[in-house]
Amino acid sequence: MGRENVLGELALRYFKSHGPSTLQDFRWWSGLTDSDARIGLNKNKSKLVSEDINNQTYWFSSYIQDTDDLSQFHSYYQILTSI
Repeated sequence: MGRENVLGELALRYFKSHGPSTLQDFRWWSGLTDSDARIGLNKNKSKLVSEDINNQTYWFSSYIQDTDDLSQFHSYYQILTSI
């Protein structure tokens, strides 16, 4: 398994288990450089779903695409950003 595939697998596992999360969240959690984190995310964009909120892109597994889940995410986001 090559380096890019390993970065891709790490990113996929992260966003599936920690999403919705931003690229910056993944970078912080993994300790990867910006370049390596982007490589990992780019390897998986077709396997993930994104949502743009306030100029931030959040990535997550497609299981959360359900309307109720997205509404709940938006509610949590509003609460967290108001603190």
